[in-house]
Amino acid sequence: MKSLTQKTIGLLVSLFTTGITVHAQQIGEIYQGGYIFHISEDGTQGLVAATEDLGQFAWGCFGTTISGADGKTTGTGYQNTLDIVAECSQTPIAVGEALAYESGGYSDWYIPSRDELQEMYNTIGNGGPEGDIGGFESNWHWSSSEYNGHNAWTVNFTDGAITYGTKNLTHRVRVIRSVTFGQEMVYTECGPDEYESMAPTSSTDRECSALSICSADEYELVPATATSDRICETIVEGCMDATAYNYNANANTDDGSCISWEEIANNLQSELDNVVIEDGIGQSDLDAAVEQAYAEGAASVTPEDGIGQADVDAAYAAGAASVTPEDGVSQADVDAAFTNGVASVEVPECEEVSTQNIPIDLPQGWSMFGYTCLDSVDAATGFSEIADQIEIVKDEWGLS
Repeated sequence: MKSLTQKTIGLLVSLFTTGITVHAQQIGEIYQGGYIFHISEDGTQGLVAATEDLGQFAWGCFGTTISGADGKTTGTGYQNTLDIVAECSQTPIAVGEALAYESGGYSDWYIPSRDELQEMYNTIGNGGPEGDIGGFESNWHWSSSEYNGHNAWTVNFTDGAITYGTKNLTHRVRVIRSVTFGQEMVYTECGPDEYESMAPTSSTDRECSALSICSADEYELVPATATSDRICETIVEGCMDATAYNYNANANTDDGSCISWEEIANNLQSELDNVVIEDGIGQSDLDAAVEQAYAEGAASVTPEDGIGQADVDAAYAAGAASVTPEDGVSQADVDAAFTNGVASVEVPECEEVSTQNIPIDLPQGWSMFGYTCLDSVDAATGFSEIADQIEIVKDEWGLS
């Protein structure tokens, strides 16, 4: 019992997980232009009858025996029709109307044999289990089966009676055609952790694939659907605000680290407002610091009172010379300047300079000489304190 149960379960699993094919066609169904009235034993072939009568016509060629048109069994109606057409040129007759008929997009209709006509009555006519679903006239219908040169077989669709009738009489005509049945698929159903990776067709089953699972360092970029897998992407944290100072174009998860340009500017200004300028920063160093600040994105820089210690350090690192802008230039700076070829040095205020009486040999006329003061002064005022030490004499020409 246990072994049988396992096999049964295995079969059920197979049915639900593997696509199988079944023949779903049934007698009486509309298929390829007509009512199905015959299905072969293997279920692959069948016959369908047109959904209406063509009308009422003579069989034709009364008195002439048609060679080969005497087939009566199922499957001989088509050949009977071809044989009649080949040897009987009379018009209009049943066989000519059959070959010219088109319905449901099909034009390969023919007149049924005697047995095919009788099966039609017994399945979709009054003799069928569901009654006259084919909509037949309750009258005699021609078959393509010839009895002799003067008669052909007929079936009465009132009661199914079979007899032969004179070929020059007119009877009802219902044509048929042969069909090959397709196979209907019973398709595999994808599970809750699967998606349809390949859609089914009329002859192939659907394919299901396992859904991807995002790892701990990934997030679901695109959710899964019934026919597509989810898409996972590695988490990259950072600022995702494109207007922020520290925007990260590669970030896909905002970590709250965004800093606005306004905040950067305010922080920089705060640093600049608290700078203590130390001895040793020249104007060129200040200019360089300002340019550096602008290059780093500062909105504004005030060089007079806005240079931070970092800028001072950078200036020294760049080789700035030492100067003393607040209380004058030292003698060492002056000496170094002259050594480097400086033509003149400005001193912010007059220095005490030791003097001595030194005769000055001037050329003809007066010559100009200066004194170590930055600001220009009147000559009389400038020499007033040493006027008693200046002696003006005439030269050898008697000129003063």
